[in-house]
Amino acid sequence: MRGRAILPAMAMAMACGFQPRGQASDGGDDGVDAPTAPDDGDGDGVRDTVDNCPEVANPAQHDEDGDATGDACDPCPQLAGGSASGPDADADGDGVGDGCDPRPNLAGDTLVMFEAFATPGPLPASLTVLVGTASRWAVDDDALHYRSFDQLDMVVARPGGAGRLTTDTVFDVVAAGGTSASTAAVMANLTELATPPNALQYFLCGYRDDANGRELWMFDGTRGMQWTFLDSDNRPRAGLGARRVVASVESGGPSCVVTDTTGDEILNSSSAPFTGDAVGLRLFNMQVRIPYLAIYRSPTT
Repeated sequence: MRGRAILPAMAMAMACGFQPRGQASDGGDDGVDAPTAPDDGDGDGVRDTVDNCPEVANPAQHDEDGDATGDACDPCPQLAGGSASGPDADADGDGVGDGCDPRPNLAGDTLVMFEAFATPGPLPASLTVLVGTASRWAVDDDALHYRSFDQLDMVVARPGGAGRLTTDTVFDVVAAGGTSASTAAVMANLTELATPPNALQYFLCGYRDDANGRELWMFDGTRGMQWTFLDSDNRPRAGLGARRVVASVESGGPSCVVTDTTGDEILNSSSAPFTGDAVGLRLFNMQVRIPYLAIYRSPTT
């Protein structure tokens, strides 16, 4: 009854030119006012009061690290933070949080690709098959899954542009142990060469499920599939679980940081770096869940 009582009052007010909040005149003479968008500063269809990025359009509202700040405006979308001393703090003011900034005290770094694997389906368009079969990759349960044994598969991301690339991802090992050693790794400074055909050069930073554990290698396909061992922590098999891998190549050589439940292992080499403009993921004989892939670019000077 109460709701009916206010209708005549609203009708009188509208007759005098009053427009209820959230509506605007449609300019016609039919006496009907057209609705406008609610408070939505970025126009993504989500009200500012509940939008996890109110100033950046992100209709999907995806929040990889679950810190209530959406990926689209999070200084470090893969690591929960927010405090002045947490991962989202930005000491150099370049917009990249200290927890994931390749150079946290030197401005100029940018996040050029963040793939949260939020949309179920096949291998995303941001990654293309370099070796193997696309059907062995799939996105579901908010992650990219690789489900195969005794197969080698490599996918590549080509962000383009000039500068040094740093790759940050997590390999959450679901199952391992086929007929030979299992590997989950990042291919840093990847170069695809025209001659000889399909030749590759890259640094391999990651985890191998055998006595080498966390490791760093160099591959030069121009010299007949040549592998050069650079560094390892010589750990025994650690089994299943998540490992964060951060790989980059600086002027003095490659850097590889692999973090698991035992802590960080920082691997380095003074080997002359290749000049690569791509990065990749290399999986062999290991079923893995990959929750995100972040690629940063730093100036070469």
